[in-house]
Amino acid sequence: MSSSSRSFSRPRSSSRSSSRSSVGVGSHSSHSSHSSSSSKNNSAGRHSSNGNRNDHEVQAIQNQLMNMSLRDNQNSSSSVSRFHSQSNFGSGSHESRIQTTTTTIERVIDQHHQQQQRNLMFNFIVDTSGSMSGSKISKATQGLRFLFREFIEPDPTSSIGVITFGDTARVLHRPMLSGRVQLDRDVDFIQNATGGGTALYDAIGDSVTTMKSLRKDPKHREFHENAVYEFFVLTDGEDNQSTRYTLDSLSQLLQHPGLPHFHMFIVGVGMNSNYSEQISSTLCSSRNIRYVNVDHVSELDGVFKNYSREVKERIQITTTTVTISRSRPRSASRPRSASRPRAITQR
Repeated sequence: MSSSSRSFSRPRSSSRSSSRSSVGVGSHSSHSSHSSSSSKNNSAGRHSSNGNRNDHEVQAIQNQLMNMSLRDNQNSSSSVSRFHSQSNFGSGSHESRIQTTTTTIERVIDQHHQQQQRNLMFNFIVDTSGSMSGSKISKATQGLRFLFREFIEPDPTSSIGVITFGDTARVLHRPMLSGRVQLDRDVDFIQNATGGGTALYDAIGDSVTTMKSLRKDPKHREFHENAVYEFFVLTDGEDNQSTRYTLDSLSQLLQHPGLPHFHMFIVGVGMNSNYSEQISSTLCSSRNIRYVNVDHVSELDGVFKNYSREVKERIQITTTTVTISRSRPRSASRPRSASRPRAITQR
């Protein structure tokens, strides 16, 4: 009995050893002891904690990769926006189209100034009434010669017309080219024509309307297209003989003369202050019409000189020819396109 018991007990011990070995490898047995069950539970707990720690590490690595990818995408987007780029996103692809602006540099390498002169239509309107005789009419004819030498005679395209007024206004001759003008004859007529009243308004009105009719003449259209119309008026008294124009009607005509580049300069010699103020306020409403009154004949020399300088400035045209060199700067290195986002594959 006892030997059989001993022989039976070995296999049982072997069975317990086998059971403990099975637990070490994770097997299950229905004949395990209480100590074997505790050992199995402790081993399983250690295995579970190790597995959870590994999962957390994998998740942390994946999060880091995702954050790196997002930062790269943000940097790429800001870089593209700084260079005014446009991005198109398709399925599984990323494209960047960068717009560039080409700048053309212009550099002035030469300037050429050329002086040209407009055609001058000059009208000399002089008072030949009785009060102008003597030094006044003599100074008037001297002024006519001076102005003729200054800007009529040097330019063969300039024209001059002469109008006198006493009891009536008389057109001595309409504007004609300088080469055709007989200046001495005009001066003699003016000096010998003094006498009578003062038809100032008619003389001014007739000279302006004469210029308007000449400008409409097709034969002289090319000449008048580039012309400057100058009117110089010299008188010493109030109007008392005009029949076609009044001060108001003359003022309306001068406000709209129908002549481009129109200028009128009225000079009074020893005029009444009240009448001078009336002339200045009524006729000189336009900036192209000026009036000045001198107290003495000797002052006329300075008036003629100043007027001559003004006319010369008005008829001059300065044409500037500019030569420009155009070039483009060297193309700067194009900014890099936005980097493609890296794909993250989870396993």
